[in-house]
Amino acid sequence: MSGHVVGDFYDEEIAELTHVTKNKGFIVCCNGDDKFKRTAPDHELVTRGFEFFRHESCEGGIIYDYGKRIQKGFR
Repeated sequence: MSGHVVGDFYDEEIAELTHVTKNKGFIVCCNGDDKFKRTAPDHELVTRGFEFFRHESCEGGIIYDYGKRIQKGFR
């Protein structure tokens, strides 16, 4: 689970989250409330296979959280 971790270097950040997640585990990204007003899900995360969940914060802003099940290949 992460909060405000992904977004500067998507490939590197997601690679590390995937590395430390067990096979068949989940990566959950919870961005929470901040100064940014979101109008749509993060395109980069959705493109990389993350599902998104939309809800409103107690302050009236829209929050998008993301999840992805990790399937690691074994030799």
